[in-house]
Amino acid sequence: MNNLKIPHNALVFVGDGRKALFLRNAGDEKFPNLKTEKVFEDENPPTHEQGSERPGRVSKASGHRSAVEPTDWHDIEEHRFARKVAAAMEQMVRAIRAKALIIVRST
Repeated sequence: MNNLKIPHNALVFVGDGRKALFLRNAGDEKFPNLKTEKVFEDENPPTHEQGSERPGRVSKASGHRSAVEPTDWHDIEEHRFARKVAAAMEQMVRAIRAKALIIVRST
């Protein structure tokens, strides 16, 4: 990673499941100057804090009852956040005509 060259006007994405940063290199490869373009933060509490009631049950003709799988609201929100960030990334790459897209995954 020490030899990473970031071209002028390249877009740098740093993110995880809860936060995403878009930085643009206003400098050049030799002297990068990363400017914050956009920041996304997601508030996504655990499913048990988002759900409303216990999952229901289904009665079958045979008289047996089965539990219905509960909705994982946390997982749904993670996917929604990822789609939102991906759409913003595509829009930014096109708008600034980025020469490169560098993705850094934070841990």
